Amino acid sequence: MKAETLGALTGLAGAALGATGALVGGWLQTRYARQDRHDDRAHAAAQKTLSALIEARDAAVEYMRDPEQEDWRRTRDAMVRAETAALAIPDAQSLHDRLKELFALYNVHWWRGTATTFVRYAWRVGIATVAIENVSSYLRREKSLPALPRWIETRNQGEVEAWFRRR
Repeated sequence: MKAETLGALTGLAGAALGATGALVGGWLQTRYARQDRHDDRAHAAAQKTLSALIEARDAAVEYMRDPEQEDWRRTRDAMVRAETAALAIPDAQSLHDRLKELFALYNVHWWRGTATTFVRYAWRVGIATVAIENVSSYLRREKSLPALPRWIETRNQGEVEAWFRRR
């Protein structure tokens, strides 16, 4: 009888240990799956932002080559898509702050009337390029975002033009 009781208690302890292991395993799996989904959403939103920024930059360059084409709306629409997609990137406050600043600078028209269309669009190409570098840095999981170029800090028209011509 003692052997049967000992066997039953051993079986019961084994079953309890197995159930506990299954519960802990399920909890861990759920936790990691949730983190993976979160990472996937962040990556997808950043990729969508990056694609829209590249489209905006390329459309601005194309418009600079032929301003008579009247297709400047493509540039604007792509940048609006980039701004919208950037809002969906979770847990990236420093990237959000940087992109918010860059998107605001992208739309600045303080040179209207004093700068040529070329310079204004060089500015937009430059801002889009810097935004692309920042989103790419986020996607590479770098610890910090790249520093802003001097011409953005100073907002110097001549430096913008020189930077663009070097590219």
